[in-house]
Amino acid sequence: MNEETIIQSVLQKATKSLQDLIDIQCSDGNWNYDPYMHGLANGLLTSRSILDGKEPQFLDAPKQWLKDKHVNAILKEANIKRR
Repeated sequence: MNEETIIQSVLQKATKSLQDLIDIQCSDGNWNYDPYMHGLANGLLTSRSILDGKEPQFLDAPKQWLKDKHVNAILKEANIKRR
């Protein structure tokens, strides 16, 4: 294998690994759980855009984070009002 073929192979493997991470992080329940996870997803999308030279398609923040829905449901079940 020549040097160019080795570099191309390494880049393909890295791109595949990055896409796997993006697929997981951008799945429902991950990217929209809280602001940190949203930022992580958009950061991974930015990384891919650097590798492929395309404009990233960022995820917009949801109207309500899943963590807040869960907390509100737990408080409601316990009959506790959130401050």
